[in-house]
Amino acid sequence: LDQVLGRSLYHLICSGPSNMAGQKEWEERRFGVWKRAPQQPSLEDVIMMAPQQVVKKLACTRDQVSRCRSLINGFAGWVQREVDFPIDTYFYSGSFGRHVALNYEFDVDVVLVADNFDSDDMDDYFDDCWSACETFRRGVTWRDQTPHCMKLTLGAVGAEFAEVDLLITGDPSENWYDNPDRYYSAFGSKDVDEMLVRFQAEHELFRPLVLVCKHWRNLNREAVMMSSFFIELVCKEVVSSSGAGTIRDLFREVLQWFAAGNRRVRNPNPYNGGSVGIRHDQMYDVREYANATLQKLHRYLRPGNRVSCPVCGLTRFLSAGGAVQHLESGKCSACPGAENARSQIYGFVSSHEESRGYLNRMLTDGDGGQHGPGNHLYSCPHCGKQFKQFSSLMNHTTDKHGQATRFAALGY
Repeated sequence: LDQVLGRSLYHLICSGPSNMAGQKEWEERRFGVWKRAPQQPSLEDVIMMAPQQVVKKLACTRDQVSRCRSLINGFAGWVQREVDFPIDTYFYSGSFGRHVALNYEFDVDVVLVADNFDSDDMDDYFDDCWSACETFRRGVTWRDQTPHCMKLTLGAVGAEFAEVDLLITGDPSENWYDNPDRYYSAFGSKDVDEMLVRFQAEHELFRPLVLVCKHWRNLNREAVMMSSFFIELVCKEVVSSSGAGTIRDLFREVLQWFAAGNRRVRNPNPYNGGSVGIRHDQMYDVREYANATLQKLHRYLRPGNRVSCPVCGLTRFLSAGGAVQHLESGKCSACPGAENARSQIYGFVSSHEESRGYLNRMLTDGDGGQHGPGNHLYSCPHCGKQFKQFSSLMNHTTDKHGQATRFAALGY
C-alpha cells in the first residue's frame, strides 16, 4: 500500500532490532579484500530484491575494486619489468574484469601476453615470474599451478589481501612455434569478456542473475562444482531465450535448466574447445541441488508472485491481501512482532481519510478516529462483515465484492 501503508508506515514501524543474519559468516570470512564486503544475504532474501539491490549486496564494492586494481596494477607492472622475457601487454580477465565477481569470494585473472611466445618454454616463464614475485614489496605466496596458470596470493603471510591467477599466453596471429590452441585461451578471453560485457549492457537483469546463481552455487560449494564462467554462459542462454522480466523468474528457469539434466553450453572462446560445463559424475549432485532448491523455495519461485510487502519490499505474494497478511503476522523483517504490526497498521489505517471507511464503526467514536484495538477492528463497507485483520478484509472485498481495483487507490 504505497499511499496508505507505504513509506510513511515504513518509517513509523521500523523500530525492530537490526538484522544480524550473516554476522557469523562475516566473522569467519577470509582475510583481506573479502572482509570489506557486506554480510551475505540469504538466498530467500536476494531472489526477491530489485536488480540494483542484488548488485549492491553481492557485487564487488567500489572500494574493493579500487584497492584490488591499485595493488594488482603495481604487481603486474613489477612482473613486466622484472622478468627476462618480453611482455607486450597485460590485462584483467575473468569475473572480476567482467564485473560479475561476488564480493565475498573472488580472485583476479591477470593475463600476460608474451612476445615471441613458445608453449615449450612455459616452465621457464613460470620460473621467471616467480623470481619477480619473490621481490615484490607487498609479498606474494604461491598457492598452486596448472600448465597455463600460476595461482598466487598477494600480501605477506598474515597480511594476505587478494588472490590472483597469473596466466601467460601469446598472440595467436604470431604463432611461429605451432603452439596448441589451448595455450591461447587466455588471449581469446579478452574477446569473450567484451562480448559478455556488451550482453550485460543490453540485458539489465543479466548481471544480477549471474550474481544470484553464483551465490546459490557457493551455498553448497562442496557438492556443486561448476566454474563461474560456465554459470555466466548458462545465464546468458536463459536470458536470451526467456521472456521473464524478474530475477526470481529467471533464477527459476536456471534451476529448471539444471534440474532437466543439462550440463554443457557452447564455449565462445575459439581457443578452448567447443563446450564448457559440468563433469558427468557431478551432474547428479547439481540436479539434486537444483530440484531441492525449487522445492524449498517454491513459495518464492512459483509463477504469479508479483506483489511486494509495503514495508520490507519482499516480493513473493499473489495478492495485496497476502502481502498485508505477511506484515500482520509479525514475520516481516522490518516490523517484527504480530501485536506490534497489527497495532501499527490499525493506527495508520485509522489516521488516513482514504482508509477510515474500512474501520469497524462500533469501535470508533463515529468520525473514524481510533478508539482502541478490539477483536474485530475492521468491517466491510458493502456487507458489514467484521474482521480481526485488515488483510482478511482486503481478501474478502476482492473475492466477494469484486473490489480489487478499489485497493489500487491504496497503492496496489
